[in-house]
Amino acid sequence: MSKISKEVEFEVDDGILMELAKSIDITKSSKINFLEFLQAFYVVNKSKYNYVDEIWCHICTVIYENKITLNKCMKYLEDTMQGKITSIHFRYILLELNKILEEQKHEKNKPLTDEQIDLLAYTVETDEKIDYVEFLNSFKPVYYI
Repeated sequence: MSKISKEVEFEVDDGILMELAKSIDITKSSKINFLEFLQAFYVVNKSKYNYVDEIWCHICTVIYENKITLNKCMKYLEDTMQGKITSIHFRYILLELNKILEEQKHEKNKPLTDEQIDLLAYTVETDEKIDYVEFLNSFKPVYYI
């Protein structure tokens, strides 16, 4: 306990730990279930760059949720049948997706901002064509434990 006391800079005893456990036990079952534990130790603001993480998370979510549609559009615009498109076509497709999402006006399907589209286009831009198959396949759920 002395290590914990040094870390938090006050004396930690069994009483304090019991109070902590009671405050985590929302269901009052005298047990802390997994969901209660997760809720209690959820990191609210893990870095000073949290807003950047949120922006990238939003971009990834929009791409993932519209992956099938984007794949069809990219396949339609490619000319070599090798799964590659120009960065101009890539940006155009994202702008068109945005128009559709804006028309739907669903909170779940918030469109990307022009800045996010520019950022994404800049990130994948190369002198050669963009391998859209590889790009779209990179958007898959990741589960953390």
